[in-house]
Amino acid sequence: MTAETGRSYHNTSSVYCLPNDTAEQDRLDVQSSAIKSTLEGRVILAPLPANPSKILDIGCGTGHASLDIARQYPSAQVYGLDITPVPERAVSQAPPNLHFLTRNIFDVDPTALAGAHEAGEHFLAAALQSNTFTHVFARMIFMGMNDWPGLISRARSLLAPGGYLELQELDCWFTNASGEHIAFTFEEAMSTTMQERGIDMRAGSHAAERLRAAGFVDVEVHRRPWTIKALPGEPESEMTRYISRAIPAMMQEFLRKHVLPQADRWGGEDVVQQWLSGAKDEDIFSTPGSHSDYFVTIGRKPEAQREKSD
Repeated sequence: MTAETGRSYHNTSSVYCLPNDTAEQDRLDVQSSAIKSTLEGRVILAPLPANPSKILDIGCGTGHASLDIARQYPSAQVYGLDITPVPERAVSQAPPNLHFLTRNIFDVDPTALAGAHEAGEHFLAAALQSNTFTHVFARMIFMGMNDWPGLISRARSLLAPGGYLELQELDCWFTNASGEHIAFTFEEAMSTTMQERGIDMRAGSHAAERLRAAGFVDVEVHRRPWTIKALPGEPESEMTRYISRAIPAMMQEFLRKHVLPQADRWGGEDVVQQWLSGAKDEDIFSTPGSHSDYFVTIGRKPEAQREKSD
């Protein structure tokens, strides 16, 4: 826990900057439910076979999606991988075909792990063998990802020929009902800071190009708006209710942790403190029809393509 924020954070080399405490776990669970509601009650959109054998959920967070996937596909051995151990509440609910692993995907080397003495490392090596997964799934990991080509390459090596990679990511780009950009006061500071950390604020719309560049075929994109403020007469969705509570707090967290320490760069501490106090009042939260876009991007590894072990 840090004295500055009163929050606890991941102990990792990842660029992920949001907390990992109980309040954050609760937020992630609500977010998971809201995302599912925007996808008509589904978690995975890839056209998987009726009985997939092996599925990996990269950046599984609280394990909420992993639990859904394991229950939906009882034939599959499902692995939820995250930089921090999932909460006990998810572990206690896990069916026999769900296994949670703690590791940064970039630190996974099955060849090296196979020679380790620890039982857990042996299990990790056996679980994450190349060319064995029917499906690799990653959702809302852009805040912790500064090497998308590397991630996609690692996922491709894990997939069996014909297997699917599915990336579900948000564009942090806000528009009104007419598609015009809605800027927020501290957008330059936030986007610059994220860019310097290697974080892509348009990870959702860039995913298809990245999958094609990595050799995936049959790439398809499903786009869903995350409505921030409904138009007059439209019902408020589960996602809208989530965003109205969570996004201002996430903006404040990012400002506090990463922009405030560089306050002189952005006009001084008083300026950043004003941004912090006014985050919930930005136009993106009050403009009817305001939204950002969520992209589900799916690609298939060619049948003839096999990968050497890492």
